[in-house]
Amino acid sequence: MSTAQFIITCVGEFENFSEIEKVIRSPANKGYFTLDQARSGLEHNHNLPGLFRDNCDETTDTMTAEDWDGIDNHAGFARIVVSVVADNDKIEVMALALVLAGVLLERNLVTAIQCDSSGIAHGRLRWIEMAMKLKVVTRLEIFILLYQAWVRKPLVDDDVNYSSGMQLFGKPDFVTHKEEYEAVQAMEKAFLVAINYPSASPHIKLITPVDPVEIYEPSDARYNKYGYVEINEL
Repeated sequence: MSTAQFIITCVGEFENFSEIEKVIRSPANKGYFTLDQARSGLEHNHNLPGLFRDNCDETTDTMTAEDWDGIDNHAGFARIVVSVVADNDKIEVMALALVLAGVLLERNLVTAIQCDSSGIAHGRLRWIEMAMKLKVVTRLEIFILLYQAWVRKPLVDDDVNYSSGMQLFGKPDFVTHKEEYEAVQAMEKAFLVAINYPSASPHIKLITPVDPVEIYEPSDARYNKYGYVEINEL
């Protein structure tokens, strides 16, 4: 059972963890991140290529052939965790994690990264691009950028489309019965409502589902203790 509240997994050609740990322990990261030595390894993990494929962000698939080659032929994997995240620190942790991802990839210390807490993976250049955008966006735009980086959508369970990762914001995940493309659009609108964004649509209401939604077990890294809300578009 995982007790960590934020988990990212990196793969690469590294022969030890020294350079990765040096970045993790940078004062800029404020001590939030640690390397989970027990769940990291200096060998190929046969499960990870399949997990990266399952977690690839299909709304904006940014994986390249080079990315997949690095994932398929990795020689080591590193699990980076944040064990406890106070509600007031969630945005800062997500922003720092995005910067951390960008640094690890830009310095070629790792070749690919996925977020286990939401089940999302982007291509190398996409991670770096989003990390760089943090330097120029407004505070309100940061929320949207972090949503794009860390929240997976949509996923399908029977006839329901749902998101994964909103617990990182301290919010419930979204569910909707709309089709995939419309579900993505509805979730983007719902996110703006959830964070009280100034331009959020007044026609979107987030309601508690009549039937409880249970998708992940509490032992799953993607489990959202805040539950789920249904998107109702008036």
